[in-house]
Amino acid sequence: MRKRVVITGVGGYVGSALANQFIDVGHHVAGFGYDENFSILKKRFGEKITLVTGDITEEKKLLEVFHDADVVIHTASPTTEKFCVEKPWEAYQAIVLGTRAVASAVRELKIPLLIHFSTQAVYMNFHARELPLTEEMEPKPDTVYGALKRAAELELADMPTVILRPANIYGRNPLGIDRENVIARFVKAVKTSKPLTIKGDGLQRADFVHLRDVVSAAEKILMSESPESIPMVYNVGSGVSHSIQEIADMVISIAKEKRLLIPSITYREHNDRIAADRVLSPKRVQAVLPQFPRVSFEEGMRELFD
Repeated sequence: MRKRVVITGVGGYVGSALANQFIDVGHHVAGFGYDENFSILKKRFGEKITLVTGDITEEKKLLEVFHDADVVIHTASPTTEKFCVEKPWEAYQAIVLGTRAVASAVRELKIPLLIHFSTQAVYMNFHARELPLTEEMEPKPDTVYGALKRAAELELADMPTVILRPANIYGRNPLGIDRENVIARFVKAVKTSKPLTIKGDGLQRADFVHLRDVVSAAEKILMSESPESIPMVYNVGSGVSHSIQEIADMVISIAKEKRLLIPSITYREHNDRIAADRVLSPKRVQAVLPQFPRVSFEEGMRELFD
């Protein structure tokens, strides 16, 4: 069934991938946010997408854009701790007040479903917890970013909302819009004949989920029945962790197969706190999407070299 989908942060790494998939399967998509990358979206989709420039806290504008929407997908947000520490007021406005404005508009217009993109950082970043992390666990954020995203989640009480908490998202964006992360840095280093830089010993482990799997989870929820009034939370992770050293070794192995210049590894002393190991339980999302995740880590890594 064709739906009218509004995506906030549509010019971003995740938002643009969602737009690409939903337009491809026939939904009408409207996008809201800053006009960064709007030219890329217009070039790709033309009249198939409606784009509106605005600040996420502008509730009046949100009401106009959200009118007649079947689903709102809220991805607009800073995504780094660095931004949140250096610009705390801007981060609070974008993450908490922005989500408050989105929620208010959704409530006023009685939109049947809001899909809100949160983060695994609401569980923790640095203090060790029992693994895997499950949706039933109490959020205990220990970063500014994680705390703000948790505060944003709390703005969504008593409304038809699905909250997605993704692990580290990686993979090729279909429009060529990138996100900075350790995998992207390592692949770029190989392609530019530079060494791979590892902070610390590289033994810290993290969960990585492919962008296509994140889009698949959102699409499945989009087409499902609306949740109860209390928000439903889904971890969107692979359930498997990889160390930074393992990722570096895989990048080197693929570089050899591709007959690229083999990079060296530089270990840099790391005086900041080292993140604790993290892996998300995917059991709840697998209950609605049994084949999740579809993209293996090796497959996702290899396609970045094509």
